[in-house]
Amino acid sequence: MRFWIFAAALMLIAPAAYADEIKIEPAKQKFGAPFTLSATIELKDDETLLFPEKIALPAEAQILSFQKSTPAPDGKGGVVHKITQSFVSYKTGEGIIAKIPYIVKKKDGTEEERALGPVKYETESLNPTEEAPDKIVAENPPAERGVVWTSYLAPLAIALGFIVLCYLLWRWLKKRKKNKKAAPEVEAPRLAPDDEAWRALTDLSNEDIFGKGERREHFFRVSAIMREYVERRFGVLAMERTTTEIKSEFGGKYTGEEARARLFTLLDLCDMIKFTKAEPTRDDADRAVKLGYEFVSLTRVISMEAQ
Repeated sequence: MRFWIFAAALMLIAPAAYADEIKIEPAKQKFGAPFTLSATIELKDDETLLFPEKIALPAEAQILSFQKSTPAPDGKGGVVHKITQSFVSYKTGEGIIAKIPYIVKKKDGTEEERALGPVKYETESLNPTEEAPDKIVAENPPAERGVVWTSYLAPLAIALGFIVLCYLLWRWLKKRKKNKKAAPEVEAPRLAPDDEAWRALTDLSNEDIFGKGERREHFFRVSAIMREYVERRFGVLAMERTTTEIKSEFGGKYTGEEARARLFTLLDLCDMIKFTKAEPTRDDADRAVKLGYEFVSLTRVISMEAQ
């Protein structure tokens, strides 16, 4: 009798041989603020995890960062894998991340398919009191009827007359201005990338929007100025990329270590203020502008005339 009780207990415990977990924190967030998706997967010591490089998100969401930590012992003869991915949603209401498949490769070479999720999250409007407009529904839709081609004769005649009139007016204006040549518009040359970035940083400092209460906007502006400078100076598409992707693109190219350190420190500082609830100080604002000046100074192109 004890044997059968023990066997039944093993059958109940067997489905829970591994305890995988996925969650989104916070589950509810304001529009444009980042969510953090965390996944924890427990494996045996001789098992290998094959996990996607990125977790697929709904179309209205955008990945900010993705990270897989080094497996750590769980104290029970196994290892724990942790995956984190931050993202933002640009659509209010409830969103859902579908099941995330992954594969566990065992010591004997066999593979087992598993999945995490699904998991839900909710994006709140920046104006929670605003209600969606009511749908407009026709109470008495017109009855379907056949097309009477004669009803289009009058509008067609008016349209043709208008086209002919426009054509005649165009011919008259062309003949009138035949001997007059308008002076070509000369587009003012754009400043060099370093001069343009330097002037933008100076204008931002003079505006002092930080002191006027627009604290986070100050860091959005600094980040945008430096990303545009990187695009024009080095040809790196920085405006549409995350800071992590820019760091990966730079690697050991384009600039020296000192310049890269200033750029990455500036972008990390701006991201911290933009995507977290951290309260920036005046020192933070001044430091961001100072790092921008220093990076431009270290990477500006010195012309032959200046030499």
